[in-house]
Amino acid sequence: MAQKTSGSLTPFLAVLAFLATAGLFYALFVISEPTEIAVAEEDEDPALPLQLNVFQIELEEGRIDAEQRLELSGIIVDGVLGARFFTFQLGDQSEFLVAFDDDLAASGVQVESSDVVDIRGRVHEMTEETLDQWEAGGQIPQGVRDQFAEFQWYMSADELDLQVPDELMDDDDSDPDADGDGEAD
Repeated sequence: MAQKTSGSLTPFLAVLAFLATAGLFYALFVISEPTEIAVAEEDEDPALPLQLNVFQIELEEGRIDAEQRLELSGIIVDGVLGARFFTFQLGDQSEFLVAFDDDLAASGVQVESSDVVDIRGRVHEMTEETLDQWEAGGQIPQGVRDQFAEFQWYMSADELDLQVPDELMDDDDSDPDADGDGEAD
C-alpha cells in the first residue's frame, strides 16, 4: 500500500515543485531592478596632455610627431591674428602660432588677448605650401604672409576650451557671469 501512495503523489509533487520554481523566478523578476552597466566613452583620437615647458623641450628636440594629437592647458593668448589665428608665449618668451582648423573656425569660436584656453590639436612645420593655402583661402590677409612665415611650427587646433575666471562665475559655479552682476547671462 505504501508503494501505491508514493506513486500517486509523484505527479502532484512534480507539478508543485515546478510551480514553486516558476513562482520564485517570477518573484525575482518582479522585485529585481534592471542592471545598468556604465560604459566609459573613449575618445576616438585621444590627446596627449603636455605642460608648456615639456612641450617646448619636445619641440626644440624634434620629438613632436605630427600624427600625435596634443593637449596644452592653461595657455594665455598673447596676440590675435585675424579670426583663425592666435599666438601664445613659450617659456623662453618666443611666440608660438595656433591656427583653428576648418571645423573649429566654422563653430565661431573666438579668443581675445589675455584669454586662458585649453587647446587640442596637432603640431605641424610651417611650409610655403601651408602659407599658400592660407593666403589663397583668404585666411590670412595679403601683406602679412611674412609675419606668419617667421613661425617655424604651428598647432592646428581642433578643440579649444575657454577658461572662465572664478570672479565671473555664479554662485553655483556652472554659469558664466560675463558682466559680473551676479546673474547668469
